[in-house]
Amino acid sequence: MATSVPPVVKRPTLVPTPQSLGFSNPRRSTFTITRLNDPDKAIYNWKKEGHSATEAASKFRHRLIKVSTTKTNSLLNDYKPLGWAFITGIGTPTTPFSFANARLGVSDDPSSPFDTSVTVLNPAGGATVKYMQLIDATYPQITTNATTGDTATWEASFPAGIAEFDWTAFGVDNDAADLAGSSTASYDGINILLMNRLVTDEGTKGAGQLWILTQNITQY
Repeated sequence: MATSVPPVVKRPTLVPTPQSLGFSNPRRSTFTITRLNDPDKAIYNWKKEGHSATEAASKFRHRLIKVSTTKTNSLLNDYKPLGWAFITGIGTPTTPFSFANARLGVSDDPSSPFDTSVTVLNPAGGATVKYMQLIDATYPQITTNATTGDTATWEASFPAGIAEFDWTAFGVDNDAADLAGSSTASYDGINILLMNRLVTDEGTKGAGQLWILTQNITQY
């Protein structure tokens, strides 16, 4: 009786990636806008007590207009080397994107995002206005999840009376004061800089409205 020989199974060659070796981790960024009718600023004042946009949308459903989320993967050139600077001590780490310094900004810039952007406002692209708003109390936050990855969150509230223009460009930077208008003088590409930039038409912020801008960056 002939002896059967099991078939030879060719196993795929596993090629290590930078991610598997721990040298790099992909990042996913999202911007979410929660829009509410708030002419008396009651929701805005309530939110300053430490509540989130999600909580505001749930508690004030009768005033909720719309919630929208857009994904982006862009980190800007000036920001990219900073991780190594923090880890190795080589180079100049920037001012942290902390509660004391971080701002979320919007502008009416219609131009496409590019790696060398230094501000959400690009006058050459036809933009006319921007507003940089300091982030809300209790932010930034970091949440951990073994399945979906660790997420850093920044959130800022734009109450009635400010940033009432077309929202088409978004980003987070690390300066310590609210700023309206078209100035870009504060950006030096070393200590004060823009982390990322998204361009998408989210409509016009109307009078009497509170818009809450939330940015999540997930490392996975």
